[in-house]
Amino acid sequence: MQGFVQVTRNTVRESLREPLCLLVTLCALTLVGILPPMALFVFREEFKIITDNALMTLLTSSMVLAALLASLGLGRELRSGTAALVLSKPVSPASWLLAKMSGTALAVLSHSLIVALGALIVLRATPDQFELEWGLYWTYWGLLLVACAWGAWRNWSSGTSFSSATMSALLVLLVCLAIAANFWPASEGSAGLHGGFACCLVAVLFAAPVMSAAATTAAIRLGTGAVLGFCAALLLFGLAQRGLLHLAGDPVWGAAVRAVIPDWQAFWLADPLAAGIPIPASYLVELALYAAVQTAAWCLVGCLLALRAETGAVRQ
Repeated sequence: MQGFVQVTRNTVRESLREPLCLLVTLCALTLVGILPPMALFVFREEFKIITDNALMTLLTSSMVLAALLASLGLGRELRSGTAALVLSKPVSPASWLLAKMSGTALAVLSHSLIVALGALIVLRATPDQFELEWGLYWTYWGLLLVACAWGAWRNWSSGTSFSSATMSALLVLLVCLAIAANFWPASEGSAGLHGGFACCLVAVLFAAPVMSAAATTAAIRLGTGAVLGFCAALLLFGLAQRGLLHLAGDPVWGAAVRAVIPDWQAFWLADPLAAGIPIPASYLVELALYAAVQTAAWCLVGCLLALRAETGAVRQ
């Protein structure tokens, strides 16, 4: 158990130190941040534009980051022989792989939480299609600069990784800003973060461990480009599986496909949100159980591959 915790901790630390982790997070925050000006003067559709694009940005960026972190981290250890060194100690291949999956999932979950907080804040800064809460909006951008400045200072003063220090600062600052935004005075008298949108973001957060487990499983056999392609195909087929199964009309094949390919539309609650349908807490509980089952299934496949893999082999 101690070895599992240590490998997980090292995986989280190494993932957050990856420059690509910070780059993907900043790109996602930038895409979310430019949504309010783009949603001005859109015939009362500003809420749907912001929420739909923010949810898609969160889901896609989490999948890309999971593929990159799993491929780069696992591939580096396989090529350098670190995996063989770790497994020469009393650490089983299955335990090592599960620890790598857990560490990658925690890093991706940190990214997802940061982007989700940014989406909540920018939606709060858009009370109407004709105006923005400019104070809150520019504070959002200012905190991104402050976080980068903090990461640079930590890197210069103590040698701390710029990426990990900036990610930590982003998480702390955006949590504080989200709490402040909940009490930010609005021109129309409304106050508080949007509860329905927060539930939708929580649903997408449940997809992070599924993505990480699938990406890590693929990284056992595939290189970085192939893992990205696999994850992209998994995301597209998962989003389209309900329509494809409806056209096929075969309940047997439908059950098999649902068991293999995650139903990403279950995590995608933009349509009920746009229709004003409240999301019950029971659905979130069921969704968490579904995500746990999917994650366990991918972990099982990954462990079977790890037991057969030549961990000391060099992979191109």
